[in-house]
Amino acid sequence: MNNRLIYALAFGGFLLGTVESIVAGIIEMISDDLHVSLSSVGWLVTSFALGFGIGSPILIALMAKLDRKRAMLIALALFAAGNILVFPVHNFPLLLALRLFTGCGAGAFIAIAFAVAMKLVDADKGASAIGIIATGITSSLVIGIPIGTLLSKAAGWRFLFLAVGLLALILGLILARYMPRIVGSQKVPLTRQFGVLKNKAVITAVLVSFFLVFDYGMLLTYLTPFIQSASRMSTETISLILLVAGLFSMASSRLSGFFSDKWGSKLTIYTGLLVQVAILVVSPVLGHSLFGMIAVVLIWMASLWSTTPALQFYLVSLSPQAPDIAQSVNLSFFQFGLMLGPLLGGVIIRSSSASNLGWSSGIVALIALVFAFLSFKASDKVGSKTYTTT
Repeated sequence: MNNRLIYALAFGGFLLGTVESIVAGIIEMISDDLHVSLSSVGWLVTSFALGFGIGSPILIALMAKLDRKRAMLIALALFAAGNILVFPVHNFPLLLALRLFTGCGAGAFIAIAFAVAMKLVDADKGASAIGIIATGITSSLVIGIPIGTLLSKAAGWRFLFLAVGLLALILGLILARYMPRIVGSQKVPLTRQFGVLKNKAVITAVLVSFFLVFDYGMLLTYLTPFIQSASRMSTETISLILLVAGLFSMASSRLSGFFSDKWGSKLTIYTGLLVQVAILVVSPVLGHSLFGMIAVVLIWMASLWSTTPALQFYLVSLSPQAPDIAQSVNLSFFQFGLMLGPLLGGVIIRSSSASNLGWSSGIVALIALVFAFLSFKASDKVGSKTYTTT
């Protein structure tokens, strides 16, 4: 049953990933419908990330005394409500507020899911469990975003958010029926949560997450105009490219957990970041042709999602006595990066060309690689020093 629960949590990750990233596929639809600019629509990603990064740690702290099952169901209910309420909204500021609300529930849900997954499996399968949930998130790129884009074109983009909200409610019923009760920890104030950053290895690992997803949000939000800078394509063609990229990402995130269990998270992280930097830096050369641009997108997505599960497991290994706190802080900075990335991406496409997003994202990925090196060096020096809440 525990394996089935891991896959149920992965489905939650799929719903979260779809809602978080779908703006990349329907950005022009929302822009035309609400009569706002493309760069303004990018704020929908930023608003979601703000709720995820700031709202979710507050929510997790408030629910610290609750058992993890109840806390997860509350977070999932907030996520579902935020999506369902998008359906009747035609006011852009109100839509931004709903994205903020949805991000808060999503962040709390996935942080608890990662921590709970470690308790549902044997110790030597922890990275694989996290990898399965991460695969759920990346599968949204395979199924959620491409099909969601086509559904939005056929029925309207609001129907997509309504469907995700209803599916989240169904998932909540399943978890309520089958998830065992897992006792919560003693209530931890926010100042104590961020005390985890006193560990140099942890703070530099968190900065890896920040810059990793900064480049992700910076490029993914405007992926459609980035691809079309090489060749103008239809919505169907863009959806097909996103589908293939999602398959690459899903496979790499699943393999990341396996390789982390087998050969260690550090080597997996190094490899993913090095490949990502390399392909983005050479994107100005490859991006002149359609096939070159597709290669850039596929390799970039695969290398990025091969890094994420390994990084999550590495962070838990640095703070095994406080995994909920470590995950919460890490995911908060993860979302800060996603919040700021689209802003810089919007500046780039307004001031120059979408084709410049590739090498710009490569520079950000290089910064993440530097912080990975610093984190590994610090963790080796202190002998995997851990953070505790006592």
